[in-house]
Amino acid sequence: MARICILLTHHWDSARGGAEYQAHLFADYLARTTNHEVIFLTCHPPAGQQKYSYSVRTTSARANPRFGMFWDTLPLYRSLVELKPDLVIQRVASAHTGIAAMYCVRRNSKLLWHVSSDRDVSQEPQLPVGRTAGSIDKYLFRYGVRHADAVVTQTDSQAAALAANYGRSATAIVSNFQPAPTHSREKPSRFTVLWISNFKRLKQPELFLKLARELDEHDISFKMAGRPDSSAWCDSLIREISDQPNIEYLGELDQEGVNEQLDGAHLLVNTSLYEGLPNTFIQAWMRGVLTATLNVDPDGMISKFALGCCEPEFERLKTKVLQFSENREELNCLASSARRFSIDRFSMRNAQALADVVCALTKRPT
Repeated sequence: MARICILLTHHWDSARGGAEYQAHLFADYLARTTNHEVIFLTCHPPAGQQKYSYSVRTTSARANPRFGMFWDTLPLYRSLVELKPDLVIQRVASAHTGIAAMYCVRRNSKLLWHVSSDRDVSQEPQLPVGRTAGSIDKYLFRYGVRHADAVVTQTDSQAAALAANYGRSATAIVSNFQPAPTHSREKPSRFTVLWISNFKRLKQPELFLKLARELDEHDISFKMAGRPDSSAWCDSLIREISDQPNIEYLGELDQEGVNEQLDGAHLLVNTSLYEGLPNTFIQAWMRGVLTATLNVDPDGMISKFALGCCEPEFERLKTKVLQFSENREELNCLASSARRFSIDRFSMRNAQALADVVCALTKRPT
């Protein structure tokens, strides 16, 4: 039996992002299907006393990317020394990647870095803005990538970027995974379009509002869900959304709420500048919901397997949304195909593929 530490800034129940949800799903899968001890180490634990199949531990690291996460070096390193993990699984590009690598190199443990976004393996991953803080964080991150015992990507394109920008080959390419829905629900008669993401500038939620405004004369229901931030920009945007009659803001939803909304939708729109392989895409396809995106088409799957559309120009995206709403027969046919494809491609078998990488690392001689 090995002690495995999954290291992530936030736990799923403190920040409902895609990386956090995949980490939670995998921690639960490992804890239930192996004899390893699984510990989720985080700076921001869930509130209250929720029960999980794995342990949750809190580090005193501050994890504030605005001022540089290199400040977390000592507290995070101490936390790892106290836990004594045989393997650390770290997600998201940050100084924490390097801090985890420092621990593993010095303590003869193993590090698996799990890519969570296309931006993680770009030439300039999203690190602190300050020149000094950014330089130190970048150094630590690159140190972590160089010294990781294994790197797992979500897509072929991420593996190619990892090789091109960091000179590393992916140990494995493992797509995200989701439990398949246990039921299907008849779609409403009114065409319903969803946008689901946390309100960040890189997600460009204002473009979904623009889409709703410009299609206001058509019989289409628009809904938005996601956690707002505390900025004046976000407050102003939510006020504008509230004033738009054909759009409804649902607030932040848990997984059950997200799936319930997808059950009653026809189309999921994504306006992000970049993503990895969004969980919401998989959840949507499994429920017969196509995706219409501006920039995101992981490994070209949306185009290749007719899972919706990727149109980099707003006007063309708007036209496609309208076409989907007016041709329900074609939409239903594509939706059925998307459901079959996604349940086969993104099942919990992928969790087992990732577990196989973990087990190989824990058996490797030290």
